[in-house]
Amino acid sequence: MTSPAAAASSGTPDEAKDSAGKSGRTARVRRSLRRFGPIFGILVGLVAVVVVGYAWLLTWTDHEWYASVGEDSVFWTRYASIWAVWGTSTALNFVALLLASRSAWAAVGAKGRFRAVTAVAAFAVAAAMGVTMSNNWMVFRLAWAQSPFGITDPQFGLDVGFFVFTLPALELLVGWGFQLILLAMAVHVTIVFISSRLDYTGRIHADWWRVRRIFWRLLAALMVVAAASFVLKVWQLSYSTTQTAFVGASFTDVTVQLPGLVAMVGVCLVIAVVLAITSGQRNFAPAVWSFVGLVVMALLTSTLVPAGVQRFWTRPNEATLELPYLARNVAMTRVAYQLDQVASQTHEGADTVPSTDTAQVRDELSTAAVWSSSTVAQAFNQLQTIRPYYRLSKISTDRYRIDGKLEQVLVSAREISPSNLPSAGSSFVNRRLVYTHGYGLAISSASQTSKEGFPQFLVGDVPATVSPTVRDASSLTITQPRVYYGPDQSDWVVVNTGMDEFDYPSGTKNVRNRYAGGDGVTVGGPLNRLAWALRLRSIDLLVSGYVHDDSRILLNRGVVARAQKIAPWLTYDTPYAAIVDGRITWIVDAYTTSDHFPYSQTLPNSSPFPNGTNYVRSSVKVTVDAETGQMHFYAVGADPVRDAWERIFPGVISHDTIPASLAAHLRVPMKLFTAQTQVFAKYHVSDPTVFYNQEDTWRIPSDASGNTLSPQYVLLDTAGTGTGLDLVQPYVLPNRDDLVGWLTASSEPGSYGAKTVYTLPKSRVILGAAQVSARINQDPDIAQQLTLWNQPGSTVTFGSMLVLPIRGSTVYLQPVFLTAQNNAITELVGVVAVNGSSITLGSTLPDALAKAFPDTTGGG
Repeated sequence: MTSPAAAASSGTPDEAKDSAGKSGRTARVRRSLRRFGPIFGILVGLVAVVVVGYAWLLTWTDHEWYASVGEDSVFWTRYASIWAVWGTSTALNFVALLLASRSAWAAVGAKGRFRAVTAVAAFAVAAAMGVTMSNNWMVFRLAWAQSPFGITDPQFGLDVGFFVFTLPALELLVGWGFQLILLAMAVHVTIVFISSRLDYTGRIHADWWRVRRIFWRLLAALMVVAAASFVLKVWQLSYSTTQTAFVGASFTDVTVQLPGLVAMVGVCLVIAVVLAITSGQRNFAPAVWSFVGLVVMALLTSTLVPAGVQRFWTRPNEATLELPYLARNVAMTRVAYQLDQVASQTHEGADTVPSTDTAQVRDELSTAAVWSSSTVAQAFNQLQTIRPYYRLSKISTDRYRIDGKLEQVLVSAREISPSNLPSAGSSFVNRRLVYTHGYGLAISSASQTSKEGFPQFLVGDVPATVSPTVRDASSLTITQPRVYYGPDQSDWVVVNTGMDEFDYPSGTKNVRNRYAGGDGVTVGGPLNRLAWALRLRSIDLLVSGYVHDDSRILLNRGVVARAQKIAPWLTYDTPYAAIVDGRITWIVDAYTTSDHFPYSQTLPNSSPFPNGTNYVRSSVKVTVDAETGQMHFYAVGADPVRDAWERIFPGVISHDTIPASLAAHLRVPMKLFTAQTQVFAKYHVSDPTVFYNQEDTWRIPSDASGNTLSPQYVLLDTAGTGTGLDLVQPYVLPNRDDLVGWLTASSEPGSYGAKTVYTLPKSRVILGAAQVSARINQDPDIAQQLTLWNQPGSTVTFGSMLVLPIRGSTVYLQPVFLTAQNNAITELVGVVAVNGSSITLGSTLPDALAKAFPDTTGGG
């Protein structure tokens, strides 16, 4: 009898030839793999050296900068946090992927090199996933260092800090768990299916029952993570918008959705147990029926039952059933945006200003802003840029006490822009060593006009000159005019070199300067210089003879970028320049935000903050010296989010009293106030019944041309304690243009941030901006004058209308501008003042006020 082995060896000649060919190919593949192994190892080693070397270069140069500004602790805390998250995540990822790959190789019987190669690949993937996770280091640090809000969530009885600090970290961990287990499953299955079909593995035959056992256990782990995700969904009901338009758990969410989610937690855990028990059995039925039950349960608890209860029980009885939950939304939303701190006053809404008060009104409105940043832009660019290598920063609003009176002004700093130099002059020496800084400020009055109809500049030209119209120039005197740091300074420069710096032009020559600010990283010896040349990608820095060992590199010269290096957890507004103790100082409003404040309504998409934001605080004021780059972070008001970050970065935020010279230039941020006014349009109502009926909803008005009346900075004496800088936002009815009130916020040091709502009587109609705009356009005298101005080659435009509560009445002011073709400077040709039924047009603000509020005392 022929043995099986002999029978197998006695095949046809073609079969034997084919078998020999396959064996030869397999042998050649294996020899190639053995030759490629050392090469692969060398390549991996070289890549590792390059990656580690570059990481060291970035880390060392970063540390040098942090040390130069005295913030070593921030560097170590930040990098330790990033590396801790990366290391922990990478280790866990690697272990999971390595176990998945080894179990797969074990199932197909492969050994040696295959496992080594997949181990390297597993580490590479794990490290990449770790980088993604390390980008969220701030979420984990904040969860660890959280501070209580002192406010209890109305549904679960937890401190709001749990939702703002802990829940985002838990969400990240659960998402990471899903991702890791799914990836492990994919690795396991991929290795088994591919390796069992490739010739070079020698036609490996997989142990499919072993493969299924491991896969079942991975599915069990996935179900445990799914159970955790349903636990999170219970807490996430505090942000639910599934059943209602308001944010937060509704009646249906609490009575139906919540028990359903708890049930889903139990179902997922039961399925995990079933999968773990049956992983060693060959019976598929329990697992299949478990997943069928999961799908049915999910449909019932998340869709069918909640939808039925909402449609046939909750909606017909909504006014009663939803009222307690709506009350939660109203209360928490008002807290999240600090609208619970708004004082309320009734404004009389008289038809006209009392005749006995006209003199006071003229004086109070004499500083009203008829110029805005947009209408003065051409004048600033054409009259104050001076040279092509200068660039003006974004024009901002501020106030200075000039000649004993508070004056609202528009301010812009003159930054350097070497990129605007002619190409022949755009060399390394010019860009990095010579043109290192800007010079001075341009300041114009927001209310005054020159005889040509242009903005009246109070400070301008190079070097800075104060206007002769100013008698007391003490508040406008600049003792340090150089601008090394600014919003648009993204380039690095080198100071203390063999070249003098350009300071400012003077006649046919240029005035030179040497940096005296004290900031910068020392270039150092050859190795240090090489490191900086690599980091900044500049061979010129390495070889230039003008750069010495004691030369200093000024880095991170952008104001916001500089502040972000120290406090990356803050959101920064646009910087604005001010004269503080004679020095040009950049002031930046910084915010903490969250999208996890329970029951708080999210900001609309038109908000200046990211979509989903439902908590905002402007709790930090940042200053950056324009010459030295020195930064100060001042705490303003209460903010648990900021307090938590202070635990992580102690010493960064100062709770010292803000110097009076700085406090005089702080403003309530336009960005914050805009968001608050958007929410306040509905949430000025605190009664949930009135809120539900929407019977007292307001809206932000537009003028007759459809231009939205956004908040405006104005100098007012709203509290009767003296003129101060306020932000003012008028409101009108939703479907009509009738004026209903204002929301104001004070920027003055003694009442900073205090908000007041002025409500008008509901018993009569008071005209809003659109109605007043229509009246202005219909006035025959004004219409005739507009026709005369609006000739070919010129365009007449109306500026933003001011709607102001004055002396129990409402006054409307609107400037009129004339713009010629060919980018001519915008010219103010008139100001319209409306006082009751009186509509007057003056050539300037004083002229318009004199006509609208004539002196009735006979004093002239």
